[in-house]
Amino acid sequence: MTGHTIRRRLCALAACVSGTIASLAAAGPPPEILCGEVITSSLDPSDTDLGDGTWLESYDFTLQETTSLSFELTAESFRPYIIVTDDQVVTVEEGEPPLIAELGPGNYTVFANNFEVLPAGDYPYTLSLGCAQTEVEAIACGQTVAGQLDPTDEEFLLDTWIDPFDFSLGSPARVHFQIEGDSFEPLVFLQDGDGNDIGSGLDEYTVDLEPGAYTIFANNFFPLFTGTHHYRLSMSCVSPCPGDCDGDGTVSIAELIRGVNLALGSTDEACSAFDLDGNGSVAVNELIAAVRAALDGCA
Repeated sequence: MTGHTIRRRLCALAACVSGTIASLAAAGPPPEILCGEVITSSLDPSDTDLGDGTWLESYDFTLQETTSLSFELTAESFRPYIIVTDDQVVTVEEGEPPLIAELGPGNYTVFANNFEVLPAGDYPYTLSLGCAQTEVEAIACGQTVAGQLDPTDEEFLLDTWIDPFDFSLGSPARVHFQIEGDSFEPLVFLQDGDGNDIGSGLDEYTVDLEPGAYTIFANNFFPLFTGTHHYRLSMSCVSPCPGDCDGDGTVSIAELIRGVNLALGSTDEACSAFDLDGNGSVAVNELIAAVRAALDGCA
């Protein structure tokens, strides 16, 4: 029989946990855990007994604003369970890790707990608290930014984290992203202004983009459970070859005719490679640039 089942048979969970935790609080404040911190400890019979054969160790934390949190509790020799209470000793979240929660400003306590009854002994565990990044930085064409991934960043999938960077383009461009990680396999992925995924790449990614707002994310390809992992992300932009509508690196006669029709307003078939200034129309100088590309080749 699991400890969780026994717990529910002995008493209503909320009342049982609250009563035990209230007595814990009276004994003095537990140590703090901070966003991004990883704590290594152990459960044993000297810890607080929940009354159902499972034990507790507790850690306080404080939030200044509404925050998305990830609680990770790992152990090799027992099945971990997490309980989170507010400063009124009311359980606000509980479950098996990883536990994701969004909590408002206030004081809270997280409890490391074993899911099943354990024989007397010493059971090591690792507890981490991750808090989502609330401010998004910006990156621009030609810029290289330095960052780091750690448990304070927003959790994405399968123990991977993300750092977002916003950018905008005023005209069509072929954009190249390159990410270098010192201690991990890096990944970048791109979203448009509506949050739709566009594409991704390991180490680097190149894409042709229309004018607009975008977000590029620095991400780890393989899980990183602990630690701080530094990276460098660079963004370069190249204007597309004038008149190269299909992106094959050359400008054909058919594409030049298409550009003339666009300039005359006699076709609805768009081609951003002619609209070099991104103003929504094709001017004579843009047609001349396309003719030069057809004659001399794309740079």
